[in-house]
Amino acid sequence: MAEKEDARAYARQIYEQVADKHADSDDADLYLAKLIAELFEMSPGAREHISDLLIADLCEELGGRGEEDAMRAVLKVQRDWAQAV
Repeated sequence: MAEKEDARAYARQIYEQVADKHADSDDADLYLAKLIAELFEMSPGAREHISDLLIADLCEELGGRGEEDAMRAVLKVQRDWAQAV
């Protein structure tokens, strides 16, 4: 559990530094997105884990809206991605 807390604290530090550096501009979110994209390039496993979480959330939302066909399409794409790796 300590690892999770350390990661959260480190993420908060990074976020606060970026927010302070870009306080007078609108590009803090864009900078953070680019930072995350770079981290994902360095760690494909992390990228896969995060994309799995996002896809699970998307499928849950689609299922809740009665969009089973869309949900199946998303899961098919995820399966295809996993097989390509």
